[in-house]
Amino acid sequence: MIAGSRSEDGSGGVGASSVDVFPTHVGVIMLGATIAALLYALAEQR
Repeated sequence: MIAGSRSEDGSGGVGASSVDVFPTHVGVIMLGATIAALLYALAEQR
């Protein structure tokens, strides 16, 4: 995960590294929310 973000920083440029911190946190939150929604939907079906 960290290595992937670092490679993106290299391609994006120097300014992307500082800004890239926020999108990654948002992505993790979005992932967690989607997983929680899927688990909730599965629990509702049962």
